Amino acid sequence: MKIEYIHEPTDLQCGQAVLAMVLGIPVGQVCAELGNERETTLREMREYFVSHGVKMAAGRSQAQGKEDLPRLALLSLETPRCWHWSLYADGVFYDPEHGVLDDFPECNRKYYWGLFNTIHSDDDWCTPGMREAPFYYEGITPEQYELERTYLAEHFKDLQNGTYVPLYKQNKD
Repeated sequence: MKIEYIHEPTDLQCGQAVLAMVLGIPVGQVCAELGNERETTLREMREYFVSHGVKMAAGRSQAQGKEDLPRLALLSLETPRCWHWSLYADGVFYDPEHGVLDDFPECNRKYYWGLFNTIHSDDDWCTPGMREAPFYYEGITPEQYELERTYLAEHFKDLQNGTYVPLYKQNKD
């Protein structure tokens, strides 16, 4: 995905800048449509993405390093100053405050939500690391992947005991 970097116009518009970068629209348009020129909430981020054809993973995941991230992700980072929205796309970090980076900006906790463009679908949406998941199969959709990932987290002991069966195998007649 081609991302054009946008620096946040004010210290409080990192969310609007991330939305603008993903959607390829001006930050001013995002602010006007949101009716908000200050901090954005998770709910605002999700609703705006969805209204513009971008699906956001249902739950957040914690990242230790960039190898944990999907191809496109909304990041919520605990920076030394505050909680901060940022963007990861195809191996590059687009941080509205710190610029274009090769790795996370300085932060303690790192959370992410995978983003999936539902208007211009791209079959190459998952990373090679995601393909290593015990439930991965060719043709899995981002939505199915999220369901399987959540199910695996809830049944991790089954995986350790060798009794784990992915949802898609359970649903076969």
